Parts: sequence; structure tokens; C-alpha cells
Amino acid sequence: MTALSSPNDDLRRFSDVLEDLGDAPGEKLSLEELVAAFGERGFGAMILILSLLALLPWP
Repeated sequence: MTALSSPNDDLRRFSDVLEDLGDAPGEKLSLEELVAAFGERGFGAMILILSLLALLPWP
């Protein structure tokens, strides 16, 4: 179990997980940390996060 996960991961809201990731030490966030933080819900969360990149205006 990592420092970002807790026994009540199924009861945590998506926004709570994002806040915990924002409070984590370090300047960079790895894909491994994202997957570990979301646990079983990681697939849906990763689709959402990666699809948000498509909304950014690219040159």
C-alpha cells in the first residue's frame, strides 16, 4: 500500500484523490502514482485525465 492510498479507497471521491495527489511531495507526478492513487477506479480516471489533454488548444 502506498502513502497515497487508504483502506477506504472505495469511499473516496474523485476530487479527494486529486487533492491528495496535489498535496503529495515533489514537483512531478508520474503515471504510476496516478494509477496507484486511483486504484480500482484507475482506468476511468486515466481516460478522463488523458482525454482532457485533447481539449487543450495545440498549435
